[in-house]
Amino acid sequence: MKTHMQFDNHDDRIRYYELLTERDLDALPRFPLPEGYRFAFFRQGDRDNWIDIELSAKELMSYGQGLEVWNRYYGGNENALSDRMVFIENAEGEKVCQSL
Repeated sequence: MKTHMQFDNHDDRIRYYELLTERDLDALPRFPLPEGYRFAFFRQGDRDNWIDIELSAKELMSYGQGLEVWNRYYGGNENALSDRMVFIENAEGEKVCQSL
């Protein structure tokens, strides 16, 4: 009998490390988005969209945890995110995330 296994990637036991790697980005393959989707840089007000996406990926367990993580890593630096954080939007301009 086959059983369906649901995986949850949130694991507080895993330590977080910041890594910086250097690579020639011109040699990376390009994968176009499907029609109707586009890349969009962070705009003021996108914090909650970021939290929703992280929740859908099970990187966060709650909205409150999302606020805590956002404030720890991005709080006060939102102006810099317009050049660094990229979302995928659908044709209606909604940020794409996994279905909850």
